[in-house]
Amino acid sequence: MKIRLARPGDGVAVARLAALAVPDPDADRQGDGDLAKGVDQRGGRHRVPYGQARILVAVDQQHTVLGMCNIHPAISLAQQHPHLGAHVQQRLADRIGELDVLAVDTTAQGRGIGCNLLRTAEAMLATRGTTQLIAQVRSTSALQWFSRRGFTFPSPNKVFAFKFEGHFIGIDALSVTGYRQGYKPLH
Repeated sequence: MKIRLARPGDGVAVARLAALAVPDPDADRQGDGDLAKGVDQRGGRHRVPYGQARILVAVDQQHTVLGMCNIHPAISLAQQHPHLGAHVQQRLADRIGELDVLAVDTTAQGRGIGCNLLRTAEAMLATRGTTQLIAQVRSTSALQWFSRRGFTFPSPNKVFAFKFEGHFIGIDALSVTGYRQGYKPLH
């Protein structure tokens, strides 16, 4: 098993896995085609507000994509605090990363692929100066999986607050999209 940045040619597999992680039978699957096209054009790095997003994939010896995760600066958190000013918002996004999708093919679950993706993502973020990671999850099983790996999920309707450069920053237990949000310090 190898963890690497997504490459052109991985797009369809990445989009398929992302759809597994975020099942929504009522959703227009056009976004999946956009994701596949973006990966096939740019690979696993793409520009987002406050920096770069990275899509990591887990591949087997036959180069089959069995898992993926998407990490990026904490865009929505920084944007929720315009009163801090652009420079502080940038530093906030630099110090806090966000993992919004982690998915493993159902035929490959239970083999440590998700753990390896998470460890690789955490190490990549930590080397760039990220000190905390936010994960967004929808299902109870995902919440339990992330909790076993050191994430703390505040009770619903609660806020996790921390001090950043003299300002209190709050992370709601529920995101505006209805996901549970957990956090983990990176060492």
